[in-house]
Amino acid sequence: MLVAGTRRGLRAGASTIRLLRDDRLEVTAWAGLADELAARLPVLRRDEGWVGEVLRTGQVLAFPDIRTDGQYGHEDYDGSIRIAGHLTAPLIHNGRVIGALSALTNEPRPWTSGDVAFISTLATHAAIALANAELFEQTVARAAPREGLQAASARMSLAGSLEAIP
Repeated sequence: MLVAGTRRGLRAGASTIRLLRDDRLEVTAWAGLADELAARLPVLRRDEGWVGEVLRTGQVLAFPDIRTDGQYGHEDYDGSIRIAGHLTAPLIHNGRVIGALSALTNEPRPWTSGDVAFISTLATHAAIALANAELFEQTVARAAPREGLQAASARMSLAGSLEAIP
């Protein structure tokens, strides 16, 4: 939902969420890209090019045309996708960068301060949603053993004697 909202709100050709796992950013959600193309997007190192800058500074990076940027370069898509405009916001939770939200355009695009504010707001919401989802998974995982103990306790409570406990 967030990548689709990012794409629509910024009138971008595509958008992605990359999550940081073991110092590498992996694409985990996308909009505007075919699934087989999204699966081929490169996994980027934490310290690599524009990714390293976003993760290091915690600031939004806006490139009107990333193809002409000599400082960071651009990702290699093997000619399968043409990207010019590139806007990326860090996903930050509890002061820690956990990923990045990006909007991509096929043609050069001068990003506005409104565009930066929009993607920053969505990145904040995305980071909260991702952290909440992780907490929910942890809660479910912790609850499973307790359910077994509760069931065993209930059976023991219903048993009339020590001999009746299975």
